Parts: sequence; structure tokens; C-alpha cells
Amino acid sequence: MLNNKILYFITFVMAFVSNLVNADNLPQPKVCPDKFQPWCSDIKLKKNITNIISPIEKLNRIQGVRYQFNGSDRTEFGFIAQDLKLVYPEIVHDDPQAGYMRVDYRSMIPILLEAIKAQNKRIQTLESQMNK
Repeated sequence: MLNNKILYFITFVMAFVSNLVNADNLPQPKVCPDKFQPWCSDIKLKKNITNIISPIEKLNRIQGVRYQFNGSDRTEFGFIAQDLKLVYPEIVHDDPQAGYMRVDYRSMIPILLEAIKAQNKRIQTLESQMNK
């Protein structure tokens, strides 16, 4: 069993990383205690669950880009929100107060996972055909 100091440190690091990933400060539903919010994923809390369809085809329509924010010399990697919204509108959010769009990058993780799984399945099929 982890002692409290180690558990606290792990929780702190995970919260720090989550804040970096959720730097867009999108509103989070309050269905779990605050300290566990980023990892709250119990099926009992979800509805309208469906599979991610055609992840590879959709990802092929998205362009990853290198860029610098206005007023900065630091190079970043990401997406153009307007382009991403055409393919995955659910993960792009308008911020009317700021006057620009925000991307929920965490939502890309399951999409990328399903694309990798689809690629692996295709590779296995091709390898099987080659071995016949």
C-alpha cells in the first residue's frame, strides 16, 4: 500500500499534467469529487455511449501543424481549431468572451487509440495474407 506522501505526490503530478492538457480551461461536469475529476470515467456516469467510427479516415482529414502563438517565439505543435471542427466538432469549443476557439486535446487520445488499433488490425491482416 502506498503511503500518504507518495499518494499525495502522484495525485499532485497527475493534477499538474491534467492542468497542462486542459490548459484551455473547459468547463468540467461536477459528477465526481474535485480531486478525482480528471480521471472520473465510470460507466455509471455516462450515457449515449457509442464506438468511434472511421478514426483513420477522419484523422487523415486533419492536419497537424507547427506554429508560434502571436507574441511568442516558442514553437508549438497542435491543430487549427477551425479545421479540426470540420471533422470533430465535439472537441472544439467557441469562447465568445475571448473571441476564439479552444481545442480539448484530451479528447484526441481515444480517437488516436482507436486509429492505432485499426492500423494494427490492418497490419495483422496483411501479414496473415503474406504468410499464406
